[in-house]
Amino acid sequence: MIVSKRGGIEDTLTSVVVAVICLIILGGIAVLVYKTLTTSEYKNAGKVLDFIEMKINAINADESTSFSVQSPCKSDVKNCPWLIAGWGKESIKKPDRCYFDSCLGICKFDPNLFGKGGYEESILADCQDSSTGICKSFNFDKINITDFYTVQITEMFVFKYNFKRTSNVVFLVDPLSRFVLSKTTTGLNISHYSTRVR
Repeated sequence: MIVSKRGGIEDTLTSVVVAVICLIILGGIAVLVYKTLTTSEYKNAGKVLDFIEMKINAINADESTSFSVQSPCKSDVKNCPWLIAGWGKESIKKPDRCYFDSCLGICKFDPNLFGKGGYEESILADCQDSSTGICKSFNFDKINITDFYTVQITEMFVFKYNFKRTSNVVFLVDPLSRFVLSKTTTGLNISHYSTRVR
């Protein structure tokens, strides 16, 4: 039995070419899936901000409304680093996109940059970048955001601790976040309620 060396090289070369083509196709599919997931996340964030704007416009001064919104990341909420931030007209540090107005933004923050250069600077950078943040201008002197959250520790017994944090930011850590908006003649108050189980 005589084996041709030429046939063996052609078979090997054909196998390599087919393998390279398959890798290129798989790489292209992976890039498309990644772009689809990140684009839909950004679109969902825009829808959340549009919904909040609609709720703000639907109430008059000295009225309030409550509602819930879904996290921009529908699949992996635990690794979903989105936040809602607000700045009043008199706020010194706010995104340039807000100009002289008050504004509300929904921004995807980079956990690796968070805390470097200060808490406010990290949020400002993330909200200023149009690829990671969406901002809308409003006509309020002040925007106050308060986070009410309960930490529930479960082991053998259930312990609950209630916290209140007032700042210009709230992190969207729950699959469904509950908010209460209230307007005054000069300001907007946003309250966020959540429970975190540890």
